[in-house]
Amino acid sequence: MSRKPVTNPRNYSKFTREEAEKYAETVATVFAPLYPVLAGVLVNRFGLTSGVCIDVGSGTAALAVELAKMSDMTIYAVDHADEIQNIAEKRVTESGMEKRVKIVPADAISLPFENNFADFIVSRGSVFFWEKLSRAFNEIYRVLKPGAYACIGSGSGSREIGEQVKRRMLERNPDFEKEGKERLNPSVEKRLEKGLEKSVVPRYTMKRDETGFWITFRKES
Repeated sequence: MSRKPVTNPRNYSKFTREEAEKYAETVATVFAPLYPVLAGVLVNRFGLTSGVCIDVGSGTAALAVELAKMSDMTIYAVDHADEIQNIAEKRVTESGMEKRVKIVPADAISLPFENNFADFIVSRGSVFFWEKLSRAFNEIYRVLKPGAYACIGSGSGSREIGEQVKRRMLERNPDFEKEGKERLNPSVEKRLEKGLEKSVVPRYTMKRDETGFWITFRKES
């Protein structure tokens, strides 16, 4: 019997090289259509043009690369998974974006940046696996420049792309939809709310729309 495809990043910090390559192949094929769409949504919604962006839990840096293509921002792709980061380095080089996408090995609870460093911080798909939520939100808030935004959650950029990805993933992994519901349900949302309330973030929005599920907050000036 063949092994179940590697589709859930819950434990990808412990991936072997083979598992990391299988996961990266899924990102580069099935999930590939969503990254330019989502990057376009973020660029338009937050008026991203230049400056510094940090992608927390960046995985193979697929979103970071698309953001670099659509703006003049320098993107720091932050992740703590060695094998995934090795693949990210290769993908960034292949994209020709190595001068503006920087791979940074780090965890969400300990970002290696000075205070008031980033013009924008994004995180797609990793917040559900953060064990110390309030510490991670505190770090993100610390690193943001006054007046800058963070957008944290998960999404495909549009319902159409989301449905397309889901259909293709169900062909590979019949449990994909079930896993998604386990990852994001009312109890998970409550946990996220509790983490935010315990953090230094003064105000935030948490909502679902056609682009996905997002927590957004702005650092006060």
